Amino acid sequence: MHKAFVIFIAAGIFLISLASFAVGFASGKFKVFPYYQVKSLTSGMAGLVALVGLERPDTKSANAYPVPADFGGVTRNIPGRASTGPVFSTLYRDNSFQAILISPDGDFLHRWHLPMEEAGQLTDQHSGIDISRRNRLVHGAFLYPNGDVVYSVEYGGIAKIDKDSNVLWVGPKNTHHSVAVDEDGTIWTLGRHIVKSIDKAVPNIELPYFSDTVIHLSEDGKTLEEFSILDAIIASKYEGILYEGHPSRPTITHDDPLHTNDIDILTDADARMLGTASKGDIMLSLRTIDTVMVINRQTHQIVWSMTGPFLRQHDPEFDDESNLIIYDNRTAVGQLNGGVYLTEPQTFGYSRILKFNPRSRQLLWQFSGTRAAPFYSSIMGKLQPLPNGNIMVVEAEGGRIFEVDPATNDIVWEYINLLEPGLAGRVSQAERLAEGAFAFLSVHGHDKPPDEGLSPQA
Repeated sequence: MHKAFVIFIAAGIFLISLASFAVGFASGKFKVFPYYQVKSLTSGMAGLVALVGLERPDTKSANAYPVPADFGGVTRNIPGRASTGPVFSTLYRDNSFQAILISPDGDFLHRWHLPMEEAGQLTDQHSGIDISRRNRLVHGAFLYPNGDVVYSVEYGGIAKIDKDSNVLWVGPKNTHHSVAVDEDGTIWTLGRHIVKSIDKAVPNIELPYFSDTVIHLSEDGKTLEEFSILDAIIASKYEGILYEGHPSRPTITHDDPLHTNDIDILTDADARMLGTASKGDIMLSLRTIDTVMVINRQTHQIVWSMTGPFLRQHDPEFDDESNLIIYDNRTAVGQLNGGVYLTEPQTFGYSRILKFNPRSRQLLWQFSGTRAAPFYSSIMGKLQPLPNGNIMVVEAEGGRIFEVDPATNDIVWEYINLLEPGLAGRVSQAERLAEGAFAFLSVHGHDKPPDEGLSPQA
C-alpha cells in the first residue's frame, strides 16, 4: 500500500513537471501567455523588483524604470530636420518630479522645483489613491510666458508657482492628468470623486466607483464650475459607450468607468473641421472606453465622439490642418509591467501615433514601434504637433522624448532622462517651445544636467 502511494505521488509529480515543461516550451516558442508576463518579471534586477515589490535603493521611487540605455541626454539631433526651440518637460530626476527647460543640445536652461506637500495630500480623500512620496507624480502642467507654471499633482491637487518655484496659489485637491489654459486666462482641468452610494443619474453601476469631472478655475485658482462627465454622457443619450455586461442586462461593473486622461479647448478652426462643435468646446480623452469626445461648453451635451480604432489612448491633439492626432498606447491584456520598460511587442503590438481626418475618420498616417526601434508605453503618453510638421512624442515608461518626421518616420531628435546607466526617470510631459520665446530665463545658478558625464551617442 505504501509502495503504491509513493508510485502514485511520483507519477503525479512527473506529470505536473511534464505539463509545466510543455507550457513553458510552447510559451517561449510561440510567445503566448505567460511569455511576456514571465519575461517582464525575470529581466535581471528589474524582474526581481517587479516580483517581490522591492525598490531600487538608489531611487526609492515608482517613477524610475530599468531601460536598455547606457547614454542619456540628447542622443540624437539631426540639423535641418529637428526643431530648434527648447523643450519644457515635467520629469522625475534627483528624487523628485521637476519641470525643466531643456535646450536642443540637452543643457538645462531652467528648473522649477514643484512643491508637492502644498498641492497634495498623502492619501487623497477624494480618490483614495496613494500619493505618498514614492508615488507622487506631476501629470499636467502649463508654462506661462513670464515663467510661472501651473501644475497638477496626480490625484492630489493643482498649484501655481512663479519662475523661482515660489507657490502663488493652491487650488482643488482632487485634480489629475491634464491642465489647459484658455485664451481668457482661466484654467481647465480634470477632477475625481469616489461615489459610494446610489446615484439615480447613473443607473446600473456597481459601487463604489470613481466619477470623473471637468473643473473650470479662475486665474487665481478658484473653482468656477465643476460637472460630472458621466452625467454628461448619460444626459446626451450616449449610454452605449459605457454599459457592458450581459446583452439584456447593461451594467457598469468596474470602479473606473472613464479614466479621463486629457482635456483641451477647441479653437475655431478645429470646431469648424468637426462641423458640429463650437469654439471653446471641451475635448476629452476617456481611456477606459477608448473614446475621444467633445462636449459643448454651455449645455454639457456631447457634440462629437470617436471610439477606436485606438486602444487605451492618450492626448488627442489637432495639428495646423485640424487633423486629429492620437497617442495609441495599445495597452496589453493582463499586462504585469511592474515598473519594467518593455521593448518587446505586447498583446496588441507596439504603441502608435495615429493621424485621422476627424470628419471622415480616415486614417491618414501612423508611426509605430518596431523590434529595431521599440516604442511602447502601457500607461501615460503625450504628443505635440510642431510647426515644421514633425510630432513630439513622450514615451513615459521609457523615460524618453523624441521628435518624429512624418514624411519619413525618422526620429530626428531624442532625449533620454537617464538617472544612471540602465535606469531612466519617468517623463510625463514635453512641449517644444518657439525659439527665443523664453530668453528671459537666466541660466545663471543652474547646473548642467546631472547626466552630463554620460556621453551621448554619436
